[in-house]
Amino acid sequence: MNGAVLSVFAIVSGVFSLVGRKLQPRLAMMLGAFASSAGMGLVALAVGRHSLPIFLLATATAGAGYSLLFLSALAIIGQAAPEQHRAGVLSTIYLLAYLSLGAVALGLGIVATNPGLAVAVDLGSLIIGGLSLAKLIFLTALR
Repeated sequence: MNGAVLSVFAIVSGVFSLVGRKLQPRLAMMLGAFASSAGMGLVALAVGRHSLPIFLLATATAGAGYSLLFLSALAIIGQAAPEQHRAGVLSTIYLLAYLSLGAVALGLGIVATNPGLAVAVDLGSLIIGGLSLAKLIFLTALR
């Protein structure tokens, strides 16, 4: 089951990386934010209902969202960063992204140990889904 969940995320992410390359970065970011937010809602629903099919759908949706958000962010950063500083900017972004992911994973691991896994999933889904929804609202308002 773990292999199925991980492979669904990777396969869908890979497919959307190829499809998303043809999209404008802003549109890809909006679609990615929507998919990420929907995926987190589906994760919370799957855990609440103990449903593997919903969890697989959540994993696929989150994979699409992650791919589109990552692809669009790289495109925007690549356009905005001066050529002579592009590698340093991208390295800094990667460093900050991995540090933030590690901090969230550690924090949710602590929550999962104490109050419980369901609370950690709900909290993580709320935070990630909320940030994705905020990005979607921001992009829509920005025009």
